[in-house]
Amino acid sequence: MLVGLIAGTLALLWGIQLGFISSVSRIATISCLHKTADALGENIDHENLIVLANALSYRENVSVLIVDTEGNIFLKTETRASIISTFSASELAERFSKAKDEGGVYLEKQSHTLENLEGMGFTGKYANITDETECHIYTKLYTSASGQQYAIIVEATGMPVSTIHFTMVVQLLFISVIVIAATFFLAFLMSRAIAKPIVSLNLSAKNLAKGKSDVVFTGGGYKEIEELRDSLNIASKELSAVDHYRKELIANVSHDLKTPLTLIKGYAELMREIPSEATPDNIQVIIDETTRLTGLVNDMLDISKLQEGGSRLNLEEFDLVALAEEIVNRYSRMLEAKGYHFDFEHEPSAYAFGDRAKIAQVIYNLISNAVNYCGADKLVKVRVFHKNNNVRLEVIDNGEGIDVSILPYIWDRYYKSEKSHRRAEAGTGLGLSIVKSVMSLHPGGIYGVESSVGRGSKFYFQLPLMHPNETKKGLPDK
Repeated sequence: MLVGLIAGTLALLWGIQLGFISSVSRIATISCLHKTADALGENIDHENLIVLANALSYRENVSVLIVDTEGNIFLKTETRASIISTFSASELAERFSKAKDEGGVYLEKQSHTLENLEGMGFTGKYANITDETECHIYTKLYTSASGQQYAIIVEATGMPVSTIHFTMVVQLLFISVIVIAATFFLAFLMSRAIAKPIVSLNLSAKNLAKGKSDVVFTGGGYKEIEELRDSLNIASKELSAVDHYRKELIANVSHDLKTPLTLIKGYAELMREIPSEATPDNIQVIIDETTRLTGLVNDMLDISKLQEGGSRLNLEEFDLVALAEEIVNRYSRMLEAKGYHFDFEHEPSAYAFGDRAKIAQVIYNLISNAVNYCGADKLVKVRVFHKNNNVRLEVIDNGEGIDVSILPYIWDRYYKSEKSHRRAEAGTGLGLSIVKSVMSLHPGGIYGVESSVGRGSKFYFQLPLMHPNETKKGLPDK
């Protein structure tokens, strides 16, 4: 692209320079005549005017005549052959008169073609010259200090087009060679500056594709390449984190699967070997552990479905207090034998707008999380109350709490605390990811956590508040 641009620029330069040779030469010649006449006119009264005239004649390659109104020659240079030197007095007087009629300035052009030198027997390089030569004659009137009027007549022959053409071609060739060489050198430097970081990024990308999750992308120099490098480094970190979480999830899920499967197998073998052990309690153990396995699989499916946008909400108005009370009672009956206590504080009613089934899932997961990590008192508080135009549900435990540095990550799909994993008393340990996904889908849904080490945790969510007598006019779209 750069080479093409430079080639086009050079072609345009050549075209302009060589296409306007005659016009440029003519303009330069006429400008020289003006300057010479003005220089002599300013010194028309100088006693050594001939010295200046001869100097200008040599320097500018012009011929000069100064005549009076009758055509009588006042000053004449003899530095070159000229047409004006052959003019008679009447012809000179005629030019004086024409300059006067034209406001003091008269310019004429005469063309001269050389004779056929080759036909006259001359030989050599210049024997067949047939170029037409332009001759410009410039006449300008001046008045001396004594009041005498003079006409300064200056003649110049334009430089031959062939000479100018040769000069221009030589100059353009030098310019073209320098520009082309500089262009290739610049293109080489630019290609190295661009290609080197791209090659480095490409090698790192190949390593990333081979499964190396700790790849660091380097290279820069240009804003776009630096932005690409930064984006790739972010992607590499995310992939590394996902890989880390995936491995932890597999380990944790394997642990969660291994325990119930071991129990199911053990009790089944026991009842096969000793039929009298097929008691309701032993059968209930198998049923409970099977239920736990089913819950684990369902939670994993729910996470994938929710985070991939494969789940739709069935938005409706429902009493969050009644729903929460129902779920708390179920947990209380299930876990009271293990010493757990549930404290339920609530408004008389609190109508919310959302998907009742999925909000029930959120409540289940928050309570399960509190049960798993509550303190030695085994107390779980559930509160439902109005807050501004929302209804808010809080689940509070007095457990060890969560370090502030990891609070932003507890909602992540694969995140697991660095603490040693232990089997949950209820639920599957994937609940917070489901909470995040469900609440993110709800219009006006808010969720969060307040916690610190040694002070327990408070998980909460909010939904738009509805009143029993309020119509759905102006409610969020489904």
